[in-house]
Amino acid sequence: MRVIKSQSFFHLFVHMIYRNVAPSDHISSLIKSFWMVDSEGDATIQREKIIPDGYPEMIFHYGASYSANISGAWYEQEKNLIAGQITNHFFLENTGTIGMIGIKFQPWALKQVFDLDMEALVNRAIPFPDQIKGNLEPLIEISNSDEDFDKKVERLEVALG
Repeated sequence: MRVIKSQSFFHLFVHMIYRNVAPSDHISSLIKSFWMVDSEGDATIQREKIIPDGYPEMIFHYGASYSANISGAWYEQEKNLIAGQITNHFFLENTGTIGMIGIKFQPWALKQVFDLDMEALVNRAIPFPDQIKGNLEPLIEISNSDEDFDKKVERLEVALG
C-alpha cells in the first residue's frame, strides 16, 4: 500500500489525522484512493471550501455528520453518502468531532460497479440509493469498525474486489 502525499483542507485543525492511500493494483481501475480524517476528539467547528477534483466518492462518517452547501442552501449530510462529480467549489462544516473514511472512485466506476446514473449525481451528495443500500452494508460495517485504517482499507478492497 502506498501513501499519497496530498494537501488537505483539514490543515486548520490542531489535532487531526489525515491519511490518503492508493489502492492495490488489482482494484486501481475502479478506485483512485482511500482516505480518512479523524479529529481525535477535537470538536472545533470549521468551515472549509472544497475544490472539485472530478472524482466521485463514497463517504462513511463514524464521527459527527457534516453540514454542506453545494447549491446555495445549507443542509445536514447523511452519515453515509455518495458524492457525485462536482463542477464548482462548495462548503463543508463539521457539526462535532470528525471521523470519516472515504473511497475515491475513478470517474466511471460507480456506473460500472453499481449501475448508478452518474449524470444524476453531478453536484450532489446523496444518501445511498435504495437499489444498492443492501450491497453496501459490509462497507458500512468495515468503515465503522474499531480497526485501524490500514486494516479497514484491506477489508474494503476485498469487499469491493
